[in-house]
Amino acid sequence: MTLHRSIHAYAAAKTVALALLGLVTLHPSAFATSSVISISDCGAGTRPIQITVKTGDVAGAGTDSNITLAIVGTDPNTLQPAYLQIAGQQFNPFTLNQMLTGNAFERDATDVIVACVVPAIAQEMENIWKITLTSDGKYAGSSWFPDWVQIEWFSPDAAKQGDRIFQCPVAQWLNAGSITVDCRLASIAWHPAEIIGVGGKCLDVTGASTDNGTAVEMWDCTAANNQQWTFSGGQILGLGGKCLDVRGAGTANGTAVQIWDCAGVANQQWNFINKKIFGFGGKCLDVQGGGTTNGTAVQMWDCATVANQNWSWH
Repeated sequence: MTLHRSIHAYAAAKTVALALLGLVTLHPSAFATSSVISISDCGAGTRPIQITVKTGDVAGAGTDSNITLAIVGTDPNTLQPAYLQIAGQQFNPFTLNQMLTGNAFERDATDVIVACVVPAIAQEMENIWKITLTSDGKYAGSSWFPDWVQIEWFSPDAAKQGDRIFQCPVAQWLNAGSITVDCRLASIAWHPAEIIGVGGKCLDVTGASTDNGTAVEMWDCTAANNQQWTFSGGQILGLGGKCLDVRGAGTANGTAVQIWDCAGVANQQWNFINKKIFGFGGKCLDVQGGGTTNGTAVQMWDCATVANQNWSWH
């Protein structure tokens, strides 16, 4: 990217911020390629999002073309794909170059963009469905080899700790045109958080035991260690680094859920989509009988539109 284009990109980022005032606040002064971006500029009532774009380490991988990114999430009300938008005004896709200073999308470089979004948008983007990268093919060296795109949501609290990360693999050449990537099977990592179910109860390791075979249950949320979970690489890790596990790899309704040494086996693989936690045999994580009493068991059951199969991470 030439100096002229860098200056133009900086000015354009300021224009975007003004145009979206009241919907999204972008901070172009914080945008710097290949660097860690502070999200402290995001004010009250907004939720930070950080987009990281990694260009591959292959000959000719970099580009001077203008790159746009469209993010499609799932609307939690309709369970259908929804573009990042509010009040009918769509600002997605948007040109990434406008949010970056310096030479963007160079070989083996990492470019980071920060935006602050209102909660309504954050809810719609709770799960990333797919992304589309588009190149206008302009300027010399227009071909580009993006390796991956990572989208990270941050909690709206004071700590602003990243709580949801979606890394969407691309790893293919893009000339003038577009690439669409399905992110539902992307590497997802969430920082330790409570898994909250029906009645506002938390998923809890019984008795705070780390023994293999210890059951999980529902309990009043206390922020205790045995209620902290991390979702990474399709596994849900809890107390003692143990994995959430479908007992005996059973597929019958009512099969118990426990913790066990992580082994990368199929009955320890989970997927969080549209407030449901899908597990082994296509069954859903389910609170037995929809109970809200402390100690209610957690089990696997046929997926259904019921409250006792809805979960959130906080």
